[in-house]
Amino acid sequence: MATVDRLSSPSAFRSVFQNGRSYAEGSVVAYVAKRTNGAGPARAGFVVSRKVGGAVARNRAKRLLREALRLEGRGLPEGLDIVLVARPSVATASYHDTPTTGRFMCSRCAAKAQAIRPVRTTTISGGFASTMRAGLAGA
Repeated sequence: MATVDRLSSPSAFRSVFQNGRSYAEGSVVAYVAKRTNGAGPARAGFVVSRKVGGAVARNRAKRLLREALRLEGRGLPEGLDIVLVARPSVATASYHDTPTTGRFMCSRCAAKAQAIRPVRTTTISGGFASTMRAGLAGA
């Protein structure tokens, strides 16, 4: 796989946080979830809170994480959604630490991808919610 696409919608982030598995290593926590259709390249999103620092520190942390994924993300299987959450210690990390962190996180996500169940999104308009409304209406 040559590239890793970006997660952009809040619902995609929410689904990874709610249904994915988390793996921590040093200054990064990775949440990984499989998409139900399993098609398309892996997608990644980044979360850097104000605990990391000011705007300059947060943008630098995101650049570090993107670079780590660029260097080591080729081995990720298709159909994965990954959210990388930066811990405050990432603000002091150097670009020399980036390949090590990226290699560890990507290899761990790729190895554990087989055990992750696909994410199933549910809608309120159908399924259990509509069954309950129909049951209550008839009572």
